[in-house]
Amino acid sequence: MNSFIKNTALLLAIFNLFSFTTFADLKTGNNFDLGNSTGVIVPLPGNEKEEQPDVPADNNNSGGGGSYRPSTKPTEKPEPEQEPVQPEDNINTFTDVKQDDWFYSDVMFVFNNKIMTGTGENEFSPDTTLNRAMMITILYRIDKDDSIYEKNIFNDVEKNSWYETAVNWGYENKIVTGTGEKTFAPMDNLTREQLCVMLYNYTKHIGVKLKFADISSYTDEEMVSDWAKEAVTWAVHEKIVTGKGNNSLAPQDSATRAETAAVIRRYAEKFVEIEEK
Repeated sequence: MNSFIKNTALLLAIFNLFSFTTFADLKTGNNFDLGNSTGVIVPLPGNEKEEQPDVPADNNNSGGGGSYRPSTKPTEKPEPEQEPVQPEDNINTFTDVKQDDWFYSDVMFVFNNKIMTGTGENEFSPDTTLNRAMMITILYRIDKDDSIYEKNIFNDVEKNSWYETAVNWGYENKIVTGTGEKTFAPMDNLTREQLCVMLYNYTKHIGVKLKFADISSYTDEEMVSDWAKEAVTWAVHEKIVTGKGNNSLAPQDSATRAETAAVIRRYAEKFVEIEEK
């Protein structure tokens, strides 16, 4: 009996000795102190709690506990970039052209088709007279000839000017011949009969069959220059140029930009393939 008690006491002593060693101590190699027993309970495999990651405390938490609460504020998505707005056709940007003007649709036609442009920022200057350089430039734009025309025979056509290529094109294609020997007079006002001549010569250039009218009924028929009479009778027949007050043609009057826009629109609708805008 005494032997059984001694053996039992010995086994309990051995068990207490080894119970001070944890799996964590064995894993990390820490030494345990036999004189400072703490009775640490070793967790069974598979029951360990997962370590929680360090998370910042919610900035709105004023309790000082540092507990983490996800913010409920929705994530702001960046707004998509807007596509640039494209200008629309038939938008009138001219301050001197009103919708109730008689020439409104004519100006919009030549402007939207890039036949005539403004004279300044938001200005068309409808009542300003057209000059010869402007008119030959209009026909050059209608023709859309992209060939290079560098030969300039006129002394008064400035090199590299905005109208030089148009004048050279017009001379090469027999649309203009000038006002005198080696002069074109680009800044001179364009008369109504000169307008008819340029249009007439361009019509021959594109190969359209020509027809003529009798203009003897007009009160100022004798005021038409001999060199312009054929062109004027053609323009009257095609109803491209109409009479003015008192049944007159006013062939020596200067053509305004508004009048020219109306003439060009009538001409284009008859002889040129231009999209109506």
